[in-house]
Amino acid sequence: MTTGSLRRRMTVATLAIVAASVLGLDVAIAVSLQHHLDAGLRQRLRDRAALATGLGPGRPERRREELSGDGIEARIVGAAVPGSAVPGSPGTCSASPRTSAAA
Repeated sequence: MTTGSLRRRMTVATLAIVAASVLGLDVAIAVSLQHHLDAGLRQRLRDRAALATGLGPGRPERRREELSGDGIEARIVGAAVPGSAVPGSPGTCSASPRTSAAA
């Protein structure tokens, strides 16, 4: 049974280690970036919800325009009901990230 040359075996082993290292670094960066982007999006949604609460009742279309921005589009859920603070109840606003068809 013959084995390949030492130089060839060392080259293959080194390339395998380098490839595994690059792949591991790529996965770590992708996971870290995704976590950072998700945290930023959640914070922007919280900020918009706080702004919606502070604005209070008003014209739904104007409120939607005031709350939309930074890649977030606000939708009016129902008719304005003064004092309604339960999520999903009539008169509350919801926000969702804008998505593009190309993504």
